[in-house]
Amino acid sequence: MTAIQASKKNIERLLILAILVCLAFIYASFLSIDSSSYQSFFQSYGSTAWKDLFVSGLPSIELFFIVLAKGLYAIPTGSYILIFLYVLFAVSLKLYLIDRESRAFEVSLFFYAAYFLLPLDGTVIRAALAISLLYWSFYLLIKGKYFYYLLVVMFCTVFVHYSSVFFLLFLILVQVSFSVIFGAIVLALLTFPLNLNQLLVQLMGNLNGSDLLSFAPFSKFYFYVTGNINNTISFSLFGFKSVLAYLAALILYFYRDSFSSFERICYKSFLVSIFVFILLKDFPVVQSRLADMFGFAFIFLVPYLFALLIILSNRFFAISAFTLVYSLLFIERMGL
Repeated sequence: MTAIQASKKNIERLLILAILVCLAFIYASFLSIDSSSYQSFFQSYGSTAWKDLFVSGLPSIELFFIVLAKGLYAIPTGSYILIFLYVLFAVSLKLYLIDRESRAFEVSLFFYAAYFLLPLDGTVIRAALAISLLYWSFYLLIKGKYFYYLLVVMFCTVFVHYSSVFFLLFLILVQVSFSVIFGAIVLALLTFPLNLNQLLVQLMGNLNGSDLLSFAPFSKFYFYVTGNINNTISFSLFGFKSVLAYLAALILYFYRDSFSSFERICYKSFLVSIFVFILLKDFPVVQSRLADMFGFAFIFLVPYLFALLIILSNRFFAISAFTLVYSLLFIERMGL
């Protein structure tokens, strides 16, 4: 690649980043279902004194959010600057990874824009940043940049504490074989006739007042589970999106020997997202959060499916088919 071509590519990437960040920021600030909650969090945490930070123990919201809220509270538009910074960091890291690790940048980019940009980076901005840091850390680990990997882990442990536990889960994925994860999916399918809702709610209810709930990951999980009792939302295990995911997982299995080290972890993560989606069918709030976290990995695998469709048909048909599927996924994801 010549210097001119490299410069043109960098300008294109910056332009794409600017467009994605602007879209996610506008949606997160004014249109998402969580926009008012973040304004409320900003007021609640930003208005308190720094000395009161640990008065009631470890805060239930991550320190990164609190530090930004306190630092920006005196600025009239401080809450919007906070949202912008979250969106900027999260989208930048995702775009960097797509540029570095995707075999077809445009295919992965459009899938990310259709399925994750607004529902994730434009809605649950805190979880979106945690997911970006999680995948970026494993990119650094695979590339042998151990010092920077440890820095990211330490940052997340201190500032994004409730998500730091998932670093351990991803480290386990490095060692676990594909067959073990497929076996777990089969076991999850066997629980399909059962309703695990009341069982887990009762189990978590027994933890009420326990010291375990002072540990942020447990307290967050406890909140989602016990708050799910009267939740009537359900995500079909055999809906359009679900069937596509199952089919994609089976097709991608035949490409496993072609995967890079990063893609192998992504494929395992994608399989875990299916396992979580099936097992936690009675807990849609927890189900959707964990499925998104592990399912984000599919962004880096979708180029294999695009290439297969080109082989089976032609490039025009593949582009048309993927455009249609992306559009349908966007409509379903946004509830349009």
